[in-house]
Amino acid sequence: MIEQMARTARVMSYPQLALVPALMAMLVLVPLAWWLATAVRGSRAAAVASAVCLSAAVTVTLARPGLRSEQADWGRVASACTVTDPHPLTTEALLNLLLLAPFAALAVLAVGRPIRVALTAATISLAIEALQAAYSVGACDSSDVLRNSAGALVAALLAWVLTVDFGPGRRERSGPPTPIPSAERVGSPQW
Repeated sequence: MIEQMARTARVMSYPQLALVPALMAMLVLVPLAWWLATAVRGSRAAAVASAVCLSAAVTVTLARPGLRSEQADWGRVASACTVTDPHPLTTEALLNLLLLAPFAALAVLAVGRPIRVALTAATISLAIEALQAAYSVGACDSSDVLRNSAGALVAALLAWVLTVDFGPGRRERSGPPTPIPSAERVGSPQW
């Protein structure tokens, strides 16, 4: 059976081949996101969309042409990863800023907690870079982690700011609304 799958993979084009890991990631991440959103009473739709975005980001970075190793060599991680200066005006830099931003924004809409979401995105970025080094695909680069994490943090904070009501009639998430004094209810002038 494995040989049959390997033969099929050899004749598939890259877009077709990349679809397989994306679907596998979604099979794991979508139910996990659904469960997490249910557990914290968050938006299941936003959680599922977040999981789909994360699956796409992982697939774009890991399932691409150039995979030179079929087995991970974890000893390579320390020597293969480079520490570089981030150059913010390149196309690659901008794409890295945007890579985990949809995941982070949708995750905040799903469960709130922007700092936890940003830290999760940073951890995912570190894992992606380590996997790139271990499997000799792409380039393991510290600036990628910084850009992915910065983009996720900005997206998470923007999503949080857009969902929080800062107005004077703001209600807390827990507890009943604050009663309005009777003088304010009848329209009495405030002196």
